[in-house]
Amino acid sequence: MKKGWSFGGFPVFGYDSNTGVKYGGIVKLFDYGDGSNYPMYDQNIHFELSRTTKGSGINQLTYESRKLIPGIRMLAEASYLTEKVLDFFGFNGYNAYYSPSYTTSGDPSYISPVFYRMDRDMVKLKLEFIGKLSGNHWKWFGGFEYFNNRLDTVDIDNLNKGGTPMIICQQLAEGCMVIL
Repeated sequence: MKKGWSFGGFPVFGYDSNTGVKYGGIVKLFDYGDGSNYPMYDQNIHFELSRTTKGSGINQLTYESRKLIPGIRMLAEASYLTEKVLDFFGFNGYNAYYSPSYTTSGDPSYISPVFYRMDRDMVKLKLEFIGKLSGNHWKWFGGFEYFNNRLDTVDIDNLNKGGTPMIICQQLAEGCMVIL
């Protein structure tokens, strides 16, 4: 049985050819209170800070509590997320037009390896509450979420820094132009 605060830390490491090396860490803090509810915790704080060498990153802080407001579970989150090559295949899901030839080097229809990608910066703020209505099966949920997205095209020059240039082909009326 655990009592009081406990913590854990995790390294973040990875590699993606489009975004580079990912590095950072995650820290989690748990408050088990007097231990009477173990393995459940009274409060939880999660902090992640990670980056990639090409500019993507996660800055996230979450707080979850079962004791701040008695009888109500609360979750708060503040995040700033940057994705330099986020997949985007168009609106309308299955009905969106997709042509793999646009991203296949050597194909006559080739445009770019990142044709179906975008650059996104997102600020996310969230506050949620969950409470019991009757017994353990009926609950209520309420909350607030705020998203602010900045969308842009992929910055090819940034992705090409420090490595082999990505060959980008832009479709023109008279044919194809290669940009290094």
